[in-house]
Amino acid sequence: MSREESLARITALGLDREAYLDELQSRQTIMLGEERCRLLREKTVAVAGIGGGGSLTLELLVRLGVGRFRLLDMDVYDVSNMNRQILATPATLGRPKAEVAADRVYELNPWAEVEQVHHARASSENISAMLEGADLGMVCTDFPSSFWFFKRHARRLKLPLVAGWCSSNAAGVWIMDYRKDDGEASLLTPRGLKAAAKHLLGRTESDKDDVEILAMDDAHRAPDVAPASIGYTANLGACLAVGAAVGLLTGSEDGFEKTVVSFTGMVGDLLA
Repeated sequence: MSREESLARITALGLDREAYLDELQSRQTIMLGEERCRLLREKTVAVAGIGGGGSLTLELLVRLGVGRFRLLDMDVYDVSNMNRQILATPATLGRPKAEVAADRVYELNPWAEVEQVHHARASSENISAMLEGADLGMVCTDFPSSFWFFKRHARRLKLPLVAGWCSSNAAGVWIMDYRKDDGEASLLTPRGLKAAAKHLLGRTESDKDDVEILAMDDAHRAPDVAPASIGYTANLGACLAVGAAVGLLTGSEDGFEKTVVSFTGMVGDLLA
């Protein structure tokens, strides 16, 4: 459904933007309150990676009522994506993921704005453009280099980041709030994976700027044989990431962080 078709269906019900968003957010208003829900409508979120975790991350953010998006993914949808990627359907096979994602935003909320669509690999230049003036960055990509680009520019711009991740049998989320003076990460990861997370998050500035090191990390992350993946771990990571994002966007991160930590710990125990 196009943006125009979505708008026509909604206005035919007698709803304008405010009435539609009020109804869309009505159930969560009971939990978040009207002020926080209205705040979400004015927020800009940059999402890099529209795959297993990123597609559901975006879907949930739109359904929460977030108003503006910037999207990046270098890939197109193929059949192997359909076990876990909510935007992968027979109709979207072969289409660029970032463009499909933009269409989905407008289908769900025709009053939302997709300010940038990058069908490209993450680079220092396009990540800088995505984060400039944004309220939050969501890192949902497969490659370590994009993570370092996000960290570099988020630190410079003093923005928060949320990085959701998953493996074949686990999922978690990292929160990096560079609005704070110390600006480092909360490690919300299942048991047994904290050491790896600390290694990744602890890279120095010189390491992050070393193109050769980034290329080696990316090559290691993208083996010749596709990695194992299953729908529920990818989507669990997205749910955890969006829970953290809501807290950061609405100023209620302490309560949401405790919820995410509790849930992540439970999942870690189950999967250990």
